[in-house]
Amino acid sequence: MRIERLAEIIDDLPYSVIKSGEMEELIVFAIEQAERVQELERDFGVVQLNRALEQDSFKMLEELKGLLEDENKRYREALENIMKVREKHKWNMYGIAYGIAENAILESESNE
Repeated sequence: MRIERLAEIIDDLPYSVIKSGEMEELIVFAIEQAERVQELERDFGVVQLNRALEQDSFKMLEELKGLLEDENKRYREALENIMKVREKHKWNMYGIAYGIAENAILESESNE
């Protein structure tokens, strides 16, 4: 219940009821409760916003994880190719390894 609505209800009470000693505490309590409800509604809105942000962050992290896994797979394949070449050719290993690694990097950049 909004404080404005509570004020309307209080104003509609008969004067004798409002000014009796028993109603004052009840009115103060009702106003405090209405204020607390407004605080809780604000807090709930903040919680919902945080939850939405967490879900968005989780989705972004999942996508990033997938991209990194793909990139790691390409690098792993490049290293496997380097090891295969090493077994077959003892000569010019540096040039061959550099070429394979360069191709993996260029392939990774072209996929972005």
